[in-house]
Amino acid sequence: METNNKYHKIGYKLLITIVFCILNVCFSQAQTIYKNKIDSLYVVVRIKIASRAFDNYFYSKTIRNLEPLFEKNYLPDSAKVLLGKSYLKQGRSKQAAIVFSVINLSYLSEDEFFIYTDILKKSGRYSKLDSILNDYIEINTESIRAQNEKSNLLDINKIISKEKYRISKVSFNSKSPDFGVFVLDNRLIFTSGRDINTIIRYEYGWDESRCLNLYEVDIKEIEYSSVRIFPSMFRSKFHDGPIWFNQDQDEVFLTRSYSKKSPLGIYNLKLMYSKKNLEGEWSKLQNLPFNNLTYSTGHACLSVDEDKLYFSSTRFGGNGGADIWYVERKGDGWSEPINMGDDVNTSGDEMFPFIDSKGILYFSSNGHLTIGGLDLFSAQKKGNRYMVENMGYPLNSSNDDFGIFILKDGKSGYFSSNRFDDDDIYHFEYLEKETLIKKE
Repeated sequence: METNNKYHKIGYKLLITIVFCILNVCFSQAQTIYKNKIDSLYVVVRIKIASRAFDNYFYSKTIRNLEPLFEKNYLPDSAKVLLGKSYLKQGRSKQAAIVFSVINLSYLSEDEFFIYTDILKKSGRYSKLDSILNDYIEINTESIRAQNEKSNLLDINKIISKEKYRISKVSFNSKSPDFGVFVLDNRLIFTSGRDINTIIRYEYGWDESRCLNLYEVDIKEIEYSSVRIFPSMFRSKFHDGPIWFNQDQDEVFLTRSYSKKSPLGIYNLKLMYSKKNLEGEWSKLQNLPFNNLTYSTGHACLSVDEDKLYFSSTRFGGNGGADIWYVERKGDGWSEPINMGDDVNTSGDEMFPFIDSKGILYFSSNGHLTIGGLDLFSAQKKGNRYMVENMGYPLNSSNDDFGIFILKDGKSGYFSSNRFDDDDIYHFEYLEKETLIKKE
């Protein structure tokens, strides 16, 4: 009897242990399921917040919400595309390339695939670009666009095989964007997002950087003075710059962002104008008549005879993206804007026009054949046509190169590039003799 009781007690304890283990497993599974549901909900919420931020052009906010999820491999391909595009909008091509490289290519639409090819170009990863183009063409045998990209790779290799310039960073670059040079006598005026001594900080939602302002330095042969803020009449609480002066220095054209968003939620650009009176005082900055809140108008530059004003605009009637336009002086006013035409403008973006002393047009484009991103081009008029030519390497890089200013000697000047992440200003000189670059 005692033996039976002993076995009953053992059996009872064993039963309790088994029940406890089952309950523990069930509880753990319940916790895991609950945690997974919470994690899934967390991911969904973060993606929704990021998507809304992306639609409103707040790319830093998009990245903040998606980056931690990407690192934990929680993102679906659709959200990876958002993250990759956000990196690209901020000029962070290397990060964008990493994200796009883990997206299944079959998931990408045609436009998204060619965003990826653009990213690879901007990262200088030409061999990888060649590889994925081969894969894409194998599946999409009739894709003219892919065939053209493949053909362009041969031309890119020719461009980067010749070194045509000596370039160097200027000493006054900052950790913020620096670009848009105009040289006035011995002063260099430029646009920058660097810190200034103001009480109120104005930020731009695109990348949460400080709003742009104009600065200047004195040019002292190969050196520069300390940076100082440009006169306050050319400063607002939104973006200001670049700027252009006429030869007599009594007219000025300033690029400024609107104080309110367009119907599409974008702070577009406009051109402002001021003229000096006989006492040498500047008039109040005024809107030029061809500005409009619904599109951008900026990056002004005068022709040699100063009868034409060139600018970049996303206005209606162009070839797509931003185009180069011009207006002609009509007494105290201006003509209707005239598009530069198909030789110069493409379905991509054409920006930052510059006319040199010989009347040659220079501009930046991502629609013509580029090494990657925006490249600098020259456009020389022959008859009724413009002969457009890539300005070559290393003035142009796999990243964005733009905003050229050629000095009076015609052989040197300044330009801007984000080849090392941030927009910086570079000095360049034409080499007397091109140097062939050996490839390993």
